[in-house]
Amino acid sequence: GADLEHFINLNGREIAMMLIERKSTKNFLKTWIPKLKKDMERNNGVIGVIVTDVMPKDREDSKFWNVSSNVYVVKADAAIDILDVLRGGVISNFILEEASRISEDAEITSNVFQFLSSEGKEHLEEFRNNILEKEDQLNQRNKDHNRQIKKEWKNLNDQKETFLKLWHGLQDASQTRINLEDPKIFITDQTTE
Repeated sequence: GADLEHFINLNGREIAMMLIERKSTKNFLKTWIPKLKKDMERNNGVIGVIVTDVMPKDREDSKFWNVSSNVYVVKADAAIDILDVLRGGVISNFILEEASRISEDAEITSNVFQFLSSEGKEHLEEFRNNILEKEDQLNQRNKDHNRQIKKEWKNLNDQKETFLKLWHGLQDASQTRINLEDPKIFITDQTTE
């Protein structure tokens, strides 16, 4: 990983992290840059800085090399001042992003207010009324259904009661008939002899 993780704070709130890699060699190696980028990705670094005693050959006279939008190479004797400038840039970018976000929020709030104070309110009321109407319809269908089920239960119970009366009537009639027929059978049997 990087030699130093510098957490940048604004009003007590951590807003970013700068990874700083210190190199004290006689030659600058370009392989340091992809390694720093990987470290930044792994550690969520916003800026990566290589502080070196020796700049790349094609930039020997320079104290600062902007490798990409968030990776820099800085000569060691200028590092403190340049790191301070980079830190200030991170803070400025954060403030601009926050201001942009707040203005977007204000614009959204304004758009919502305009929507609600014009035809939007009517659309929302219509939507609400449709929901309430659908709820009433479902409640009414539920009542109708319950009423129908009640009727069907009453009908079934009436049929059951009628069946039981019929059954008992048949049983009573059968018992009476058997009792009446038995003596006839007995009498008939006696007369045929």
